[in-house]
Amino acid sequence: MNSRILCAAAALLFGHAAFAGMLSVSLNDPAVSGTPGATLEWIAGVSDPTDLAAGDFILITGSSFDVPCMGCAGPPASQGTYTDLIGASFLVLAPAGNCCDDPQSMTDVPAGTFAIGPHASFGPISGFLEIDYAIYSVDPNDPNFDPTLDTVSPDVQSFSAATLDIVTPEPGSMLPALAGLLGAAAWLRLRKNAARAE
Repeated sequence: MNSRILCAAAALLFGHAAFAGMLSVSLNDPAVSGTPGATLEWIAGVSDPTDLAAGDFILITGSSFDVPCMGCAGPPASQGTYTDLIGASFLVLAPAGNCCDDPQSMTDVPAGTFAIGPHASFGPISGFLEIDYAIYSVDPNDPNFDPTLDTVSPDVQSFSAATLDIVTPEPGSMLPALAGLLGAAAWLRLRKNAARAE
């Protein structure tokens, strides 16, 4: 366990030493909850005024749900699966007045979903929503863009604390099942009493 913590700390220190990510990620609701079988979604806002002020462009390349630390693996498959949404969208943040009308920031962007497994154990799973991105000196939407020549930093991460809470079904959703069982028991009892009376 201690070696795992040391490896994670070293990865954070040395993995970001070349370029510190300045992308700000804010989740609309960092704590989401649902029952087994449900699919939950994190919605995010993203901005990077520091890199954009320097004239750089941000291309968001993906996301993940890291548990329990930044850069760790996702939760066990028995709890469910995370699906990246933000990376498939080819979202670019760019300085004002850019060639391609790219925004300087975005709000209400679907970052990813978590499909809770049907047999997931109940309780909270605390971790971090990781947003992966690349920084370029030319807009990736520009026809003259060259990913080899225009790359400032190819693999940068930003994190936002996130919690997934797997809860038991609401008593209201169990009420129809209970009513059905009571109805079946009453019907069997009436049938049994009718058979005795004959």
